[in-house]
Amino acid sequence: MTETILNRIIKIWLAVAGLAMACPLWAQGQAVTLNAPAMVAGETVTIQYDCGETSLAGEQAVYGFAYVYENYQWRVYDIDMRSAGENLWQGAFDVPRQAGFVAFKFQETLDTRPEKTDCNGSQGYLYQVYAQKKGLMPGADIGKAAFLSHAVMTAPGYQGVGGYFDQDEPLADKEMLKALIAAERKHYAKNLQKYFYEEVNLYRQIYGTEADAYIRTTLKEVEGGKNLDENALYNLSYAYLFLMQDKERSHQWDEQMLARFPHGRLARLKAIGALNSLKGDDYMQAAMQVRRDFPVEIYYRNMDFQGYIYRNFYRRLSQELFDAGQYDQLEEVMKEMNSGMLEDAFTHQPKQWMKFPDRDPNQYYGIAKKYIEEMQKKYAFHGNMDGTGASAKQRERYHLQYLEYCKTIFTELAYRTGHYGEGVAMMESIPLERRFNYDPNNNETFVRCLEQLGRNAEIPAALQSAASHSKLTPDLLERLKNYYAGLEEKPSSGFDEYLYSLKTEEAKKEILRSVRRGLVSDPYTPFSVEDVNGGRVSSADFGKDDIIVLDFWAMWCAPCCAALVGMQMAVEKYLDDEHVKFFFVDTQDRATKEQLNRYWKDKGYHDMLVVFDQDRPGTHDGALLYGDMFPGTSGIPQKAILKGGKVRYRASGYMGSPSGLMDEISAVIEILKKE
Repeated sequence: MTETILNRIIKIWLAVAGLAMACPLWAQGQAVTLNAPAMVAGETVTIQYDCGETSLAGEQAVYGFAYVYENYQWRVYDIDMRSAGENLWQGAFDVPRQAGFVAFKFQETLDTRPEKTDCNGSQGYLYQVYAQKKGLMPGADIGKAAFLSHAVMTAPGYQGVGGYFDQDEPLADKEMLKALIAAERKHYAKNLQKYFYEEVNLYRQIYGTEADAYIRTTLKEVEGGKNLDENALYNLSYAYLFLMQDKERSHQWDEQMLARFPHGRLARLKAIGALNSLKGDDYMQAAMQVRRDFPVEIYYRNMDFQGYIYRNFYRRLSQELFDAGQYDQLEEVMKEMNSGMLEDAFTHQPKQWMKFPDRDPNQYYGIAKKYIEEMQKKYAFHGNMDGTGASAKQRERYHLQYLEYCKTIFTELAYRTGHYGEGVAMMESIPLERRFNYDPNNNETFVRCLEQLGRNAEIPAALQSAASHSKLTPDLLERLKNYYAGLEEKPSSGFDEYLYSLKTEEAKKEILRSVRRGLVSDPYTPFSVEDVNGGRVSSADFGKDDIIVLDFWAMWCAPCCAALVGMQMAVEKYLDDEHVKFFFVDTQDRATKEQLNRYWKDKGYHDMLVVFDQDRPGTHDGALLYGDMFPGTSGIPQKAILKGGKVRYRASGYMGSPSGLMDEISAVIEILKKE
């Protein structure tokens, strides 16, 4: 890249000042270097990232992101990183022409909540951006101050970006924040209406309860300005309401906003909010008027933090049309909806109706297919970028995954309506590496569709693929066992070894990662509880090598009951192991022995002994054992695995995969056996 005159000047200045070349202008991170002494708006910088001393050392892939304060608004950009040697990665970043501040972050996946990230700890990889001609860009100082303040980034009505720093506390001292505010004001006082909301929220952080005078002075200064735009008026209203608790003054700015911008953000909010009190034809007429007065296409061109308003609007409008069977009109409305709206509608309409056996699936099969087709068109739609918490690739990945999940649901609907070929085709439109990684029940439906089509030769491959992702139902597991038993030449010494060999390396790693997060070594209070047959289970009877699996559940808890299917699979796997024992603790419940025995019989569960939790002293909560195993919590299902007089593993919730739960419990048991 050709060196600009500005870069030469900056290079000389840095050399004179004795500062390292190509280091951040806030804190030097040893892992990141640039091919230029500073970040310049409108130019491309090459990033070299050495992750050898970071949490990402040895990773097979590294993803880069740039958090950018651009024209006083936050954006998140993707940076394509490529390997440049062991633990060395390179990427190019086109600095936006209106960028003032940039922060880099690196992680192991595109996930918005990855396990491993690197942002140089509490220091960050932070850069202020220079203009092409002279000095720092607008927003360089105030953007940096806001980014270092969790309170500002999460302020009411502020469209900030989160998830960069792990800490919630401020990362810059008060004197630094004051200096940054002063610097922005010195060079770009004319832009005050664009950044004053950051400034006044910073004052609250800097001065606490004594901030009112500083805030009021700034607000008066902004109010005296000319040609205040809609964003400035909106921020004035928010500042008075949330920082000054002055509802009357906030309302005055709202009135001015409505007068000046009759089709603006506040007018839109009020018009959509007014629909809540309407029903029937009155609602439908008013909703159609909202579509005409506040077209969502205009919002897509300049998205703000109020995307939830349109999501709520289209959720109800599409639901009303779906429930009324007005599918032609619903198809037209679909064209206006972004991926998030379509996903929400599909989940609450066709998917929800599938739960009711009295509703004919043939009635809504066609409109469900239209939803899938529209989602297929839009998973990379720019209108999905409402909010700034994720990059374009992260959003696209999420919406593509949700689309594929909806396709697996559609396969179930196709099976119910006899469209077996379309069900198979829908699943096969998902790439093989992800096809069976969603819902075990829909994997089973796919196999049943293959059966109906006489394509039985393809079933073993489907079973093996489902097993590779730990997404098997009990029926699929039994089919796989039968397939293995029928093989003339066994690929391994036993079925369990064969089943484990089918899993992808990533699936194996994920099981171990998940299990290790739950491993503990905590003492518990000895206990003795009654079982459903009138006997007692006492911890005093557990041997030092015994591994005790406690499943805390209740009959009223739907996820608990769903998880019992996977627990039965785990019980059957260790049925002949005298050192592995399972007990199902009925907790926070008042189920009788008769109810439990009847439920077990109806479901066909066996070798799964139910025991009863007791009340804590002075209560009727039925959670004495639960409270000891899981202090400070109340949710179920929960799993506790004991060995040697200690709790060695805890896990909460149910992720929906019976075989996945079996794999999780098995992994813990095998780890504890080796100790």
